[in-house]
Amino acid sequence: MILLDANALIAYLGNDPAQPDVRRLLEEGEAAVTTVNLAETVDVLARRFGVEPARTRSLLDPLIDGALALLPVEARHAWRAGEVRAEHYRRRAAPLSLADCVLLAAAEELCSLATSDAVVATVARTLAIDVLALPGSHGRRPA
Repeated sequence: MILLDANALIAYLGNDPAQPDVRRLLEEGEAAVTTVNLAETVDVLARRFGVEPARTRSLLDPLIDGALALLPVEARHAWRAGEVRAEHYRRRAAPLSLADCVLLAAAEELCSLATSDAVVATVARTLAIDVLALPGSHGRRPA
């Protein structure tokens, strides 16, 4: 199982460079998203791109009912996310959101995540999490 961050879902819905990679993960039945990262996807699509939340839901519900597993966030994830953020967040050098830290906390158990975010990828590797580096909107994958 590979956890997707919000950027991966946004890329998939927006026909970005990462879309083929995300589509493959969905087709192979290997993709999951935490409930927090699902919320982040809705938020970013609404605020940045003007996509109505109802539209996002209509696009993602069929995936969640099929190819995309939904991982509920439990107390242990919340505790670990707080620890990860306290240890790795740096306002300018490593601006990890709480949603990023929930993703990292959940991925520690699954040992795998997919992201185009360089900071998330770097911290994941520090935590011994395997990273599938997705291309960002400009086509570059995080190192």
